[in-house]
Amino acid sequence: MNKIRNMALPFICLLALLPLQSRAQGYWSGIGVKIGNNLAVDYKIFVTERQALDLSIGILEPFDGIDKRGPQFVLFSPDYLFHFPVSEDGFSLFIGPGVSVGAQFGIMDDNGNLVTEERNFYFSVDAAMGVEYKLPDVPLALAFEWSPKLQLAGDERRITVGENGKPLRPKDWYDEKRHATARLGDLTIGIRYTF
Repeated sequence: MNKIRNMALPFICLLALLPLQSRAQGYWSGIGVKIGNNLAVDYKIFVTERQALDLSIGILEPFDGIDKRGPQFVLFSPDYLFHFPVSEDGFSLFIGPGVSVGAQFGIMDDNGNLVTEERNFYFSVDAAMGVEYKLPDVPLALAFEWSPKLQLAGDERRITVGENGKPLRPKDWYDEKRHATARLGDLTIGIRYTF
């Protein structure tokens, strides 16, 4: 029993010190929303003074209706962010790698008809970057983020159809044999309650 306690004691001390180290950013963790061409619930936790794990789950391009694109992807997007304080009053820049994994339940066929039996998988490698401002006397943080993506799977959602129900771009633009697609990514504004 003493052996287990002696092994666990350093680990417990490390966990107790993590919040103290991370307070230099102005907060230890936060929960909020991201709004843009990705609508997501977001949770961020600092693992060191300047490094954070940012987890979000949401819908890709939520404001394009089902009649235009078909069902949207539900995505889980973890990012590992490196923060660089710009000033003492709460501004910091951040950048870091991440991935997006998700699923789409239903697709639009070549004629613009919704095929609900079809499923589609989404996977991309992401590069998140942006600016964050932690309000000094309020438990809120505001962020603007750009996340370019190298999309490795999930091209079907990009088949936008026109008013006549036909794809706006030729089918060969969405050739399934392509293995990767560079996307300009997501632009989001975030607000997070910090604690």
